[in-house]
Amino acid sequence: MTKPPMNPDRPFPDFIIIGFSKCGTTSLCSVLDTHPEVCMSRRKENNFFLWNYQLGQEWYRDQFSGSAPHQLRGDGSVFYSAASWERTAATRIVAANPRVKLVWIARHPLERLESSYREAHHSGHYFNFHAPYSIGEYLREAPAAIDDTRYWSRLNHYRDLLPDSQFHVLFLEDLVADRETELGRLCAFLGLSHPLPHSLTATNWLNKGADKLYDSRLMRLLRTAPVSRRCVKAAGPDFVDRAGRRIGLRRPFAGPIHWRARDRAWALDAVREDALRLLRFAGKPADFWNLEGPRVSASRSRRAAHHEPEATQQVPLLALQDAGWFCEDTGELVEGFSIEPADTVADIGCGRGRSSLFAARRGAEVIAVDVDAGRLESLQARLAESPARAFRVVRGESTRIPLPDATATKVVCMEVLEHVTDPAAIVAELARITKPGGRLLLSVPDPIAESVQQQVAPPFYWQPPHHVRVFERDAFDDLVRQAGLIIDSRHEGSFFHALHWILFWAGDGPECPNPALAHWASTWKSLLDAPNGGRIRRALDTLMPKNQAIIARKAA
Repeated sequence: MTKPPMNPDRPFPDFIIIGFSKCGTTSLCSVLDTHPEVCMSRRKENNFFLWNYQLGQEWYRDQFSGSAPHQLRGDGSVFYSAASWERTAATRIVAANPRVKLVWIARHPLERLESSYREAHHSGHYFNFHAPYSIGEYLREAPAAIDDTRYWSRLNHYRDLLPDSQFHVLFLEDLVADRETELGRLCAFLGLSHPLPHSLTATNWLNKGADKLYDSRLMRLLRTAPVSRRCVKAAGPDFVDRAGRRIGLRRPFAGPIHWRARDRAWALDAVREDALRLLRFAGKPADFWNLEGPRVSASRSRRAAHHEPEATQQVPLLALQDAGWFCEDTGELVEGFSIEPADTVADIGCGRGRSSLFAARRGAEVIAVDVDAGRLESLQARLAESPARAFRVVRGESTRIPLPDATATKVVCMEVLEHVTDPAAIVAELARITKPGGRLLLSVPDPIAESVQQQVAPPFYWQPPHHVRVFERDAFDDLVRQAGLIIDSRHEGSFFHALHWILFWAGDGPECPNPALAHWASTWKSLLDAPNGGRIRRALDTLMPKNQAIIARKAA
């Protein structure tokens, strides 16, 4: 029976496939668009209720041009359920149609994270984001992937604005097992007069993970080196994917994603509670997804971590701490450079924010400065959860730091100067923003370790924006003094990291984990556990330190 015509001027959209991203929304939109009583928007991810809102209702109405009066108008935009945008989208969606129906599709949280990881490798270069090859490092560098996998938090925000009767949750696992039944239930929820014909329920999955590609290290070099970068851009992404795949520069994700056990446990801990609450809401048993696994306690002591089965995952940080860095017990970022709650700490070239977060844990005011907007956004979210007295993130170049004179009592600039053509100008800027009597911590790679890197690292490592200079120790001292700063002490250390980065170049790609790094971490841990390990560690730190640091001060 044909449904009676509906008012063409009624509020729209009638429904939205709103989430969750990387869970099959593209295929779901494609299948629904074949139903004779549905007209999906011409563009999936038209994002009208976010970035295109200023284009107005007529632009949005045009996305459904050709729809018949009896057809439901459906949108499909997963950014509406993204943690960064949901509040704006929700307010606008409900204002447009308070009776809108929202369709959610979820999958096992770890599988969604893996899909996000594949997508970041496949298309991240469009946004100048080159995803780490380790999925654990990717998730820490792109914490929005975790936030968007907190299913209940994402859905629950809309529950503040709409009744539960306007929500329908599907599960990808059910859809794969019995597509006809699940799509029939969806059609009933939407109020369609009949389900999809059986022949239409066999539509192939779209946007599959097996179709995603990642860059080899050589391809990553070609994308980032100045001359080849222009050639790659001129060739266009389609040609690069086709040609790169033929010659091995772009590679398919043919096998399972390799998880470090500790990363997997950490990720499960981050999403488990949200997943369980969604399952309860949808009437699913708690064991519908296997969410078990070793839980990671944030309160484990450093000594306990040394003796855990997965303790080698903590070796890089422990090696830094053994070399005198990030001393939580004493509050010293490095020996002799303490952070106090009364300090204002400016972290220039903050990167992923390890120094900023250390200062935040000490209760200081933190100002994090970097050129990378994505990293700043991630760091801002983590600082918001910290006990920092105050914090802000600032996007800017280190050659002209966008801070007033005499801003900070402590200034940190670690592993930045080797990347720039005019380090003297940057050190002068660091001195300018330091309060009289304030202290600075500056570090660069040590020349001994860099001399080995020059023999093993690929050419792009020695081109902008990577390392463009090597500082001899005397030259580093002179650079600091010429800015009018007084050197209080020097610090060299971390043989572990020096050799780690030499061995790093032995690996290639996310499906080819570098066993040398794991073996090296295990060897180092065994060394530190040995009776004379500390003495040997100190000797090796002297032999080939990873970095050299200077603690300086500005005259009062």
